[in-house]
Amino acid sequence: MKITALILIALAIGIGAGLYASYREFEGERLPTKMTLAVLAERDNASGAGEGPKVVVEGGESHDFGTKDRGSKGQHEFIFRNTGTQPLVITLTDFTCKCTAAAVGGKSMAKGDKQTIPPGGSFPLTLEWTIKFADKDFSQSAEFSTNDPRREIVRLLIHGKTVDAIELEKESLSISGVSANEPAIAELSIYSHRDEELKIVQHSWQDTESAKFLEATFSPLPLDEAVRFGARGGVKMRVAIKPGLPLGLTGQAITVKSNYEGIEPQVIPVEIRIVGDFILLSPKVPPGGTSVVLGAVDQKIGTSHTAYLHIKGPHREITKVEIEKLQPDFLRVTLEEPEAISPTVKRIPIRIDIPAGAPLGSYLKSAESKAGQITLKTTHPQIKQVVIPVSFVVR
Repeated sequence: MKITALILIALAIGIGAGLYASYREFEGERLPTKMTLAVLAERDNASGAGEGPKVVVEGGESHDFGTKDRGSKGQHEFIFRNTGTQPLVITLTDFTCKCTAAAVGGKSMAKGDKQTIPPGGSFPLTLEWTIKFADKDFSQSAEFSTNDPRREIVRLLIHGKTVDAIELEKESLSISGVSANEPAIAELSIYSHRDEELKIVQHSWQDTESAKFLEATFSPLPLDEAVRFGARGGVKMRVAIKPGLPLGLTGQAITVKSNYEGIEPQVIPVEIRIVGDFILLSPKVPPGGTSVVLGAVDQKIGTSHTAYLHIKGPHREITKVEIEKLQPDFLRVTLEEPEAISPTVKRIPIRIDIPAGAPLGSYLKSAESKAGQITLKTTHPQIKQVVIPVSFVVR
């Protein structure tokens, strides 16, 4: 009997100790009382959805334009609304691409521009875009910061699918082996993927000097040729080359504008290589080329190289050559005395010097820089000018 009593007393003491320990451990996590709940509710209401500025974009923050032609333009109006109780300030912070722009009332909005929207007010903003990429999926966005603590960043998204309305047979027109004394013809197909008939309503040449020797005409593309390409129609561009272009490579480009609304003009590079009674030879002239590639030049030392202009044909003896123009100005060129190397060919040594101390820079033909150039004037009856590009980098 005594043993049972002792066990019950020990059990009671253990339970009490456990309850006390649990109380101490979870003392700060008691269930809220009605008073506590009331305080929390009051705090939530104080910072509720309507307190302070609140940004809402009507109709959503993304726009799916469906399917549009590559090269086309589009626009969509988004409306910012302030449903809060204090002025809302939005700031344009970034674009994902230069092909996207924001405008307000027809006026462009630049990065850093701000707009304040009063409580209950709205602000219409138009996003404009140009589809310049070949990807099938187009997606660009504009980012705005706001003083709404719930939405510090709002990103407006434009997305959709893209297709080619106009497609070129090839990216450029390259014409080689053209005789300086005879006319030549080159053609390029321009395909259409629209049901509407494609027409070229305007065209222009980039280089006015060589444009007088070129003529472009356009005619409907035969339907079977368009179908073989997987197109619905198209236009055949025909370029006629008249005698008179300088010997060597002539770089040109033609811009063609179509009747398709929303499609930017197509720029087609055109390269024409004229051959004739003049041939340029040297270890630094590529085979069949008309340019001199000097490569890297040490600014402290400079460089010197001799190329040879061979003249053949019945007019070789009466043909004289002189320097007409040099580019850049520090390029030094000397035409040495002609020499007969066979009964039918004479050659003129052309010494090219890049002097020590020449300005640092790149003279390689690219989008960022122009090649050096030697322009020679001749008395040949058909070839009045010889142009020799000179490529080098001064380091």
